[in-house]
Amino acid sequence: MKGIKHGKALIRVSIGGNLRKSDYVLVSVGAHIFPQNPVIHTGNLLNFSIAGSDHEVSGQWVTSNRSVLSVNVASGQAKAISQGSTHGHGLKLQTKVTVLFGNTIYVDSPSETLTNVHVPAEGYKFPVKFRENKFAVSENGNKATFNCQVDPPFIGYAKPWMDLVTGNIYCLFFPYSPEHLVRSMSITKDMKPHVSFSVNASLKEARHVSGSASALLIGGFSVTGPNKLNINPDSNTTIISIVGNTDVQIHCRSKGRLSINLIKREDFGIAGLALYKVNVLRSEQFTDIIRITLPSTGQSVEIDVSYDTGESLVASSKDGYSVLFKILWCVLVLAISVIILMKVIDRQGPIGPTGATRTATNSGTAAPGTPERRSGAVIYHEESPRTPSPFMEYVKRTVDETPYYRREGRRRFNPQNTM
Repeated sequence: MKGIKHGKALIRVSIGGNLRKSDYVLVSVGAHIFPQNPVIHTGNLLNFSIAGSDHEVSGQWVTSNRSVLSVNVASGQAKAISQGSTHGHGLKLQTKVTVLFGNTIYVDSPSETLTNVHVPAEGYKFPVKFRENKFAVSENGNKATFNCQVDPPFIGYAKPWMDLVTGNIYCLFFPYSPEHLVRSMSITKDMKPHVSFSVNASLKEARHVSGSASALLIGGFSVTGPNKLNINPDSNTTIISIVGNTDVQIHCRSKGRLSINLIKREDFGIAGLALYKVNVLRSEQFTDIIRITLPSTGQSVEIDVSYDTGESLVASSKDGYSVLFKILWCVLVLAISVIILMKVIDRQGPIGPTGATRTATNSGTAAPGTPERRSGAVIYHEESPRTPSPFMEYVKRTVDETPYYRREGRRRFNPQNTM
């Protein structure tokens, strides 16, 4: 028989299923001291606890032989003093402790809080020391002449390892994740969110030469599913599933927009299950963050929530059309302005000397104006009749052939230039 949880059970013993030839035995299952009948070595520490109880218990821890084993009255932590055997008592429970002499292995527990979420990549280090320093490891530091084991084994596993830089050796403890525990553990109602366990180190060639250290594993939790929730009007509810330690606190920033309600909880301690229903209270677009925290370990998980009403796409398309219309309107106005400006310039035309002469004539000025020198062809207007070209050539040739014509002109201005 094996006791599973606290309570009473009636066992019937019969021959061939004949009720007339049967007998009954009443079995009471109560709490017990963990670990049961341990064997430790001098100098080692061991933490005793009460297991199998469905409620918190209190009492004092005592030992029958203080020269062999000393125990803390309140916490149940015991230390092996010398070789021998003794009985440790808690409440009305007791267990036998055997202390062996000549321990060559010491195992210490880490000082940090141990949990099965966000485990360090190298695991939790349980330092191992040898009194006679008789050990060997391979070059990669993964194998040694000693073994590491976890008790109870369902919470994780351990392996020997050596730090090649410092030369220290350890038992590396790797706890199983909450998802693994939910799938593999046999679920019982009396399970707790924390588990007491021990890591044992023993020599391969002499298994009786061993050492152990006890520690407390506090279960963490995992959220199954995506880390972002996209909700829309077609489905304004969703479910958040939490496995592992379900003693969590869950809240959001805006309580007026979201409601979070617990709809199912299976409180199986370190391997529990909880379902929360998230409802959208207002039909307006928003984003929020749901924060889930575990006070016992400080673990925190955030889930982004986005509620889309579908109006954002319509609004964005309207904004796009508005911007495009404004751009086209500006281009059209600019093109019309350029066309009008070009028309005005073409109508005004260039302002030449003819216009100036006409203005002077109209104003009544009779003084002759100096003709403007032009290069290239001469443009004649209706106000100035064109002189025939042969006549102009004749006049030029006559002037050039007339003797002393050019000197006579200079004489009139300078009398010294005379023959």
